[in-house]
Amino acid sequence: MNYTTLLYPILAILPSYIWLLFFLKKDKDPEPNLKALLVFFLGMVVTIPAAFLEFLFLKILETSNISGGLFIFLKYFLIIALIEEGFKYLIPRLAVFKSSVFDQPIDAPLYLMVSALGFAAVENILGTFNLNYTYFLEPYFFLICRFLTATLLHAIASGMTGIFVAWGYYNFKKKNLLISLGIILASLLHGIYNYSIINIQNATTQNPIIFLCSLVILIFILIGGGIFLNKNLKKLRNLKGICKIEDIKKT
Repeated sequence: MNYTTLLYPILAILPSYIWLLFFLKKDKDPEPNLKALLVFFLGMVVTIPAAFLEFLFLKILETSNISGGLFIFLKYFLIIALIEEGFKYLIPRLAVFKSSVFDQPIDAPLYLMVSALGFAAVENILGTFNLNYTYFLEPYFFLICRFLTATLLHAIASGMTGIFVAWGYYNFKKKNLLISLGIILASLLHGIYNYSIINIQNATTQNPIIFLCSLVILIFILIGGGIFLNKNLKKLRNLKGICKIEDIKKT
């Protein structure tokens, strides 16, 4: 292992770190650094049980007689996406939502995105070591692509869940329903992204129609999801003190 390989873990965290700084600036009252770092670290740690469950359920799925569209839905949406979105939500749910630092609506999507970026950082690290590099710049190109696609997707999907958590403050009786809906929608977004990426990787020049359609869907998800997230973050940023956060902490 040469000295450039030793840089891979550091470089792999950069995409998450850059997006972390970008999204945290959306908050008028910055979150405590130690709490944000804790959630980021736990987001990294939670990749272990998530990967174990994904491996277990994918093995079960592969040994079943399920095929076609149902197989695709179960693999990319119900297993991979739902497990990852569920674990990324679990971290701030346990570490933040009942603590004193959770005192305004925008904290919900922000901490969920911090958790997601920690999760994405581990994926980036593993990705840099799993590739067989032919050219010197390949790992750096890989990380740039991850910065613009997968890392951002993780933040957008979890941020969407956080938006629904925040909405639960204003409709307390439907809080659990809204949170569940947020996780489901985030999983659908995540699953469509995963399936599009697989199609892009497999389509090559032999199937340009599938390649172009998948690429358009990918771009639409990232841009559309980013606009939705940014618009709602701006709304939540101006709603400090309106929602009954203390009530939600007691549940």
